[in-house]
Amino acid sequence: MTTIAWDGTMLAGDTLGTLGPTVMRVVPKIRRLSNGSLIGAAGTFTVSNRWMAWMEEGGERPAIIAEGDYITGIEIKPDGEIWHHERNGCFQIAGKHHAVGSGAGFALGAMFMGADARTAVAAASEYDPYTGGDISTLNLEQLMLIAAE
Repeated sequence: MTTIAWDGTMLAGDTLGTLGPTVMRVVPKIRRLSNGSLIGAAGTFTVSNRWMAWMEEGGERPAIIAEGDYITGIEIKPDGEIWHHERNGCFQIAGKHHAVGSGAGFALGAMFMGADARTAVAAASEYDPYTGGDISTLNLEQLMLIAAE
């Protein structure tokens, strides 16, 4: 799994991934879409990648290929709306913070205590064995500057 955290201005995600017994140290789990949204995915590696590609390209929602495949995603729209995605749909989140993945509880607790998203993912990596590696970040403020040009 993983930890993806949103603090109201920054989306952060770890980069530790596994594919079967193989541990991959640098797995991109967050990205900026061409429409200006920020997304992050936690779950089965291949399904997460397929979901992120679908979020960029559109079309029919990707099917989950096998029982036990798992996906939880977060989408931050250019206006700051937060959307939580799961296997069969999505819903809007009220509030400023959100996190998904196996370390979400640790990240949410850290942000509740004042941490930014990067620090929240770092905190999750201390306690969640499925969160680790480098931490990548994307800022909504940078996004708005790009969109305004």
